[in-house]
Amino acid sequence: MNKKMLAELTGMTQDHLIFHKDLNCHIHKKIFQPLSDLATHLEKNQFKLHIVSSFRSYEHQKRIWEEKVSGKRILLDEFELPVDVKKIGPTNLLFSILNWSMIPGFSRHHLGSDLDVCDTRKLAPDYQIKLTNEECAAEGPFHKFHAFLDELIENDECYGFFRPYTGLSRGVKPERWHLSHQEVSNSYLSQLSLEVFTNFIDHSDLSLKKEILDHAEIIFNQFIKP
Repeated sequence: MNKKMLAELTGMTQDHLIFHKDLNCHIHKKIFQPLSDLATHLEKNQFKLHIVSSFRSYEHQKRIWEEKVSGKRILLDEFELPVDVKKIGPTNLLFSILNWSMIPGFSRHHLGSDLDVCDTRKLAPDYQIKLTNEECAAEGPFHKFHAFLDELIENDECYGFFRPYTGLSRGVKPERWHLSHQEVSNSYLSQLSLEVFTNFIDHSDLSLKKEILDHAEIIFNQFIKP
């Protein structure tokens, strides 16, 4: 893998990005048009596409990681219930974090191809978006929006976007709010290998580094490998 590709893959550069003024987010240059088309299609069907999160730099992802390790940021278990980080060992803490957050350097959000989305057309102005599966469920505020996205994805009419985290075969728990542009994300993730992963972690100063390296193969195969 060349240095440019590695820098883009790991969130160390923004050279591959463009700012989408209408949606107020930084995204990969190649998804500008398909994302614009998706937003227009949703608008025609009475939905207002809101980008909660798009590109994240390595430093941004590292800050999230370190805050979850230290307990400064709420950590949820697989049932979306709070975890007391002081009561579990480092290995359990590592995998608890991986339920919902990726190791810095290997988040799909580094790529610019991945987005956390919701619909804000009928949302109360003071509503605090949480990005939980409860919000996407039958009684949740985003149920109709995600049901509509389901149809688009199933019919291959979602402008190249899909949901990478369905919970069917991967370690990461289901995230219906997470969309990825398949062609663009695969162009990066297909270049990944266990060696690239371990070398990057080995040269990092991340908390839980030892535990990550001790379980590198499991983590790579279950949480990172496309």
